[in-house]
Amino acid sequence: GQSKLEVKQTPQAKSTYLNLAFPAPVFTESEYYPFEILAEILNSQEASPLAILTEGKDPLAISVSAYLDVKKEFSTLNLSIVADSAEKVHRILSTTSEVLKSLKQIKFNRADLDRVIIPKKTSEYLLAERPHYYWMMKAPVLALAGWEFMETEFDKLSEVKPRDLQEVAGKYFSDPVYVGTVVMPPSDKELSFTNVSQAEQIEEKEVSYLRKTLSNGLTVLIKSNPASKVFALNILGKDRASSEPEGKEGIADFTNRMLLQGTKSKSAEQIERELQSIGAELQVVDNPFIPYDDRYLSPQFTYFRFESIDEFATKSLELISDLLANSTFPAEKIEETRKEILALLKKDQNSPSKNCGQLFYQTLFRQHPYHQPLSGRIESVSSITREDLQQFYLKFYAPSNLVIAVATGLPAEEVFTILEKKFSKLSGSKSEAKDQPLPSGPKGIQTAEKKVESQQLYLYLGNLLPNLTDSQKVIAEVANAILASRLGLNLREKQGLAYSVSSAVRWDKKFGWFYSYIGTSPQNFEVARDGILNEIKKLKKEEVSTEELEKARQDLSGSILMSRLSSVNQAFYMSVNEYLGSGYQRDTEFLALLPEVTTQDVKSAWQSWFDLDNYVLATAGKR
Repeated sequence: GQSKLEVKQTPQAKSTYLNLAFPAPVFTESEYYPFEILAEILNSQEASPLAILTEGKDPLAISVSAYLDVKKEFSTLNLSIVADSAEKVHRILSTTSEVLKSLKQIKFNRADLDRVIIPKKTSEYLLAERPHYYWMMKAPVLALAGWEFMETEFDKLSEVKPRDLQEVAGKYFSDPVYVGTVVMPPSDKELSFTNVSQAEQIEEKEVSYLRKTLSNGLTVLIKSNPASKVFALNILGKDRASSEPEGKEGIADFTNRMLLQGTKSKSAEQIERELQSIGAELQVVDNPFIPYDDRYLSPQFTYFRFESIDEFATKSLELISDLLANSTFPAEKIEETRKEILALLKKDQNSPSKNCGQLFYQTLFRQHPYHQPLSGRIESVSSITREDLQQFYLKFYAPSNLVIAVATGLPAEEVFTILEKKFSKLSGSKSEAKDQPLPSGPKGIQTAEKKVESQQLYLYLGNLLPNLTDSQKVIAEVANAILASRLGLNLREKQGLAYSVSSAVRWDKKFGWFYSYIGTSPQNFEVARDGILNEIKKLKKEEVSTEELEKARQDLSGSILMSRLSSVNQAFYMSVNEYLGSGYQRDTEFLALLPEVTTQDVKSAWQSWFDLDNYVLATAGKR
């Protein structure tokens, strides 16, 4: 195989970041266990052969770390290397390759293995005494590898002999092949490593876009980037909260979960096997075991995030169209899914952050559909019947209510031809949309409080924003980024008040909303609340410095660029921007408008749009 290295230059990079992924054994293979120990040795601070990269008066690297990334179908050894100059990358690559090649010649001994296994085993037992943290850490491993792997892992590691490390190193690193990325500051210099993956110079082709509507009303967006091999898509279901019948709140979440539970021709198990056969990853709800994994969650829409590779584009679209058109909602799977949702709802009852966020939305939006909890209530989820799910599915997944966005390396017209053939059969019609009145903001300071037995207290503070133009929205985003930075610096770093603290702005088609939030100790409630208010007051009175403005611009542009690196995120945000009416290329336009924001714009934004006489203050925890 041929090593491949992708280079990205960005002003946000102050150092050079090199990430390399090497093939590794899957967890079902016997070679996995000696390789796991080898990976731990490479990551050790004292004994790692890779430490040569950070030694000497002018070291090649500032830091080096190694970890084993395990998936169901494959594993990789990932090396993360930080350097102070991109000019060192070529030497880092050659030195790393030589170190890995030499591993098969190292005579490891039992002590080398014990230095890995004993701390790992000790850490495991200590963690097991803290069940909450233990299962939060172990849930992904359990879901991936199963209970038997967790039960026998240390027995298998203990059986590894020193010579096993040499053998596995010889097999996997005799001729190291990697896929990697370099993220570096902009440079006009011609650097040798940029050609490391190119036996032949490939002519750069332009990214192209396509937007069409099928005859059944389905909106299709396709981004074709010939440099990519990934086939990713997002299916956005419009008007989530406003589509849910009264008393059936949470039915959109319930329906999304049921899409994977069986079709007219496939069982849930067959669907899972088919996804595995094409190396696909599919996400229809947030992962409750990963903190802050709800960044795609919204009362405005549902999502269906899918990733595979271009080689399986046709198979992918066949499977997805079957899920959307032919889901059968098996009765036994409905009850299994209901139990999962109810368990999560009961778990969230003890979460101050979840309760506070929900309370904020309830108070801010009151009679508007966005006040409803997205996963529903115990009463509403318990009342949802199979007939309810089928009726909602037919209307909500009607083609006119969907936006499908695809990011691929294939030609856009080629993908559209396949997609049109598979999805033009989708039928169903959305219910006549009710004209929802715009939400009305609070009069005065509206407070809401919910007692939760917890050592933490969460606080949300915010209000509605008016219908702004695209350029005004950019100004509001910059203003918010400055506040978020100040909250983090002053309330968390300097005063030590916060477990987590930040602020955000969100946009709908004709309005927006803003909120700051903080997780703190109950005794710090008043100081934390006043701290947020004081930072906003300062922004209303004083212009920010040009340096602070520039940092906010860079933070925003960096955040957008990083969040759009993956093809599935590109597809996701294309569909969201299309739904909001901003156009699927809104990100490009946003980045073009950023440099035009001035310090006076920021001050005016705070004075005009962020009202301190009228806002919602929600708290959850013990006070």
